[in-house]
Amino acid sequence: MMSEKPLQASCADFRDGASAPGPVHSAQKDIAVTENEPLSRHTTLKLGGPAAKFALVESRRQLDGLIQNGGQLRIIGGGSNLLVRDDGVQGTVARLSGQEFNYIRQDGSCLKVGAATPLQHLVNTAAEMGLTGLEGLAGIPGTVGGAAACNAGTRDGALGDVIIRASVMELTGASGWIEASEMKFEYRRSSLKGSFVTDLELMLGRGRREEIAEKIAAIMKQRRASQPYGRRSAGCAFKNPPGDSAGRLIDAAGLKGFRIGGVSVSEVHANFFIAEKNAKSSDMLELIETVRERVNERFGTLLELEIEIW
Repeated sequence: MMSEKPLQASCADFRDGASAPGPVHSAQKDIAVTENEPLSRHTTLKLGGPAAKFALVESRRQLDGLIQNGGQLRIIGGGSNLLVRDDGVQGTVARLSGQEFNYIRQDGSCLKVGAATPLQHLVNTAAEMGLTGLEGLAGIPGTVGGAAACNAGTRDGALGDVIIRASVMELTGASGWIEASEMKFEYRRSSLKGSFVTDLELMLGRGRREEIAEKIAAIMKQRRASQPYGRRSAGCAFKNPPGDSAGRLIDAAGLKGFRIGGVSVSEVHANFFIAEKNAKSSDMLELIETVRERVNERFGTLLELEIEIW
């Protein structure tokens, strides 16, 4: 259900452009579509076959046109938690791009953000503005839209904690704003999954820039020390089971460094699976299933996948 209920006063200025969620540009370009685009170019794992069609979408009008054309349509963000199979995908894969989807606007403690905005740019910009609440997302790759759909986060907080509204487009053609009260955010899951998120409104707190920057620096230092930073991975492969850690279970099963083909379990953090230059998606799929089976055999815990597979 989509609604147009009044917002908190601190975000009221954004209501002036309610019919056009983000920046509007009068000139409309033809949508850029390529055929057999390797999706390995668009994921952090750098694995996977081609998309039958790949579209760079720069406006809501273009996105609406793709939806109206029918057929299978997927949207890719930063590709940071995605594994594409070796044979690729049918239909059209769309990526939001350009100023209409990549922007940050401020109204007091409220930020309005386009879905194509890199998540780290948002974290850093909020810090520069003296706004707190996003520090826990420091170091997480990807775009704001993708982060909202999977409720990206860490023990220090998730994006869903600060979302107050989302503008979405549906495959049915419906579009509009969804209020926080109509959304559901859980651990690495949200009710926005399956919708095309185009814009978000976030409510943050006020803080001292120096303190926010120090917290981000501390989080980044810890992350670089405890994760295989800079290696080809899709982040955590599995969700943490209640009261435990997927990485601890994988490590305790003796699987750190375990290799299949061109992929392996990280020696730094066992819940990160690393792809080398000769890796294939089939190697990663086999590694995922093997690790899940070994952990289940050893501890009776069936790990739930965190990364998405196309």
